[in-house]
Amino acid sequence: MRSGLSIALNVFVPGTGLVLARRERWGTSLAFVFAVFGQVVLFGGWITPSSIPRSMTLVAAVGAVATWLVAQGLLLSRLSVLRGPAFPSDKATLLQLGREALEDGIYVNARLAIESALALDDEDVVANVLWARLMTLMGRFSEARRAWRRVQQLDPGGDYRREAVAALRQLPSER
Repeated sequence: MRSGLSIALNVFVPGTGLVLARRERWGTSLAFVFAVFGQVVLFGGWITPSSIPRSMTLVAAVGAVATWLVAQGLLLSRLSVLRGPAFPSDKATLLQLGREALEDGIYVNARLAIESALALDDEDVVANVLWARLMTLMGRFSEARRAWRRVQQLDPGGDYRREAVAALRQLPSER
């Protein structure tokens, strides 16, 4: 399962598990911060200990440990949300609200509902299809093109293949 891989990666390189759990910004940031602290610790402790003050090495070590702990906590928090009993029903409710608002032409409400569903699970094919339809209807053609391509990636040869191909053909060409 993907959560097991996320946990294993996050233990070795803090933040990488968060990237797999669809929290790319947090994961990348924490991995970078951990790497910087780790470099200072390595150079100050083993490679060139005389060039870096001992106090800076200790601060970097504390920072690395703190970053590791924060990454583990954030990953566990994210995984508990994804495994929570309300997750499927919340996502389904948001998708239904988005679909209804889209049909009623209330694009602001549709956008809020679909963005919320995508925040919960950005690999959900239905949420991505609704997002692509919304961007097309709103006239945001470059975003619509990206969204329809994402649908093709998530659903190759599936239920929405024809719709995605047709939509991409009908969108105005990029300038």
